[in-house]
Amino acid sequence: MTRLNEPATGPILLIGPYGIGNLLMATPALRALNGAGREVHVACLLPGTEEVCRHIAPLNQWITHVHAMHLGHGVHALLGTFLTLRRIAFSSTLILPPSMRPHYPIAAWLSSGRRRVAAYHAGQPWSQLAFLNHQRVHTLPGLHDAERMVALINGALGIEAEAPEDYVIREIAHQPGLIGIHPGCKRQDDFKRWPLDAFVALIELLAVRHSACRFRVFFGPDEAETQHRFAALVARHDGLGAPGRVEVATNLTTESLFDRVGECAAFIANDSGLMHVAAAQNVPTLGIFGPTDAVRTGPFNRASRVIVNALPCSPCALTDDPRRRAFHCIHPTRRCLTELTPSCVANAFDALHAT
Repeated sequence: MTRLNEPATGPILLIGPYGIGNLLMATPALRALNGAGREVHVACLLPGTEEVCRHIAPLNQWITHVHAMHLGHGVHALLGTFLTLRRIAFSSTLILPPSMRPHYPIAAWLSSGRRRVAAYHAGQPWSQLAFLNHQRVHTLPGLHDAERMVALINGALGIEAEAPEDYVIREIAHQPGLIGIHPGCKRQDDFKRWPLDAFVALIELLAVRHSACRFRVFFGPDEAETQHRFAALVARHDGLGAPGRVEVATNLTTESLFDRVGECAAFIANDSGLMHVAAAQNVPTLGIFGPTDAVRTGPFNRASRVIVNALPCSPCALTDDPRRRAFHCIHPTRRCLTELTPSCVANAFDALHAT
């Protein structure tokens, strides 16, 4: 692959990643760029990723400037971001995976930059506007997205960083016996959720198996309805009503969220941003996967595992085929998740806990 005269110096603009999980999977690449002495600007597509980039160390030490490329601060602020970016002589603009949405190359084009580079998937349709990029780095199958992002900067910039073994950015003292639970994910990805009643049954089962454990259950800002349903389900289980046995954590600042997750001795979650928040702080994490690809987006540290009900049709979303981005289950229910029993997940947790 030929690089288009990438200079050894000059600021680099990274567009994305889209969510907190994608941002944390980009941390090995950010670490490598920082180690190479590059000036790194990150254009965040969501307010949540902007908060993490600004306030969570060591990420905020690896990033030179954070730019808000979203409407959270209003239309005028977004226009001001693009004007600011166009005044900076970026040597390269890189779109970080996942990069198969048409507004990503449009944002890169509007931001200027001598070279626009993005990951490319075989068979990617023209409607995703990949042709707006000067260089397309082909993705390799079978890699975690953290590995793909390092491969992207190596291929585009010649950084020559080693393939990462994990994406751990920090570790704080764990509270013994504290199990973190995240039964949700962002609303548009609700197809990734294991049934809520299964999570409650799992908590009850683990409470019996591990009499000294406590549970900290997390809910995001768009999961109020799920939180209310969870409280109603827990109220029906006498064994979970003891004071302090089940704690609900919600409405947290970004710093508090990372701290409260990082304190957990173990974590169980759907394929979600909080699953990555736990694993990136070296918390032993069990990821529950159904439609999505655990190879690409599973928790990426040595102490974590995934549990998958491997049906012939799975994974069916977020695969390497860019034409299969939308989720369309061929079954009346999401069998990959609904057939995964609480006892199976509890056994997987016990195996994780024993390592």
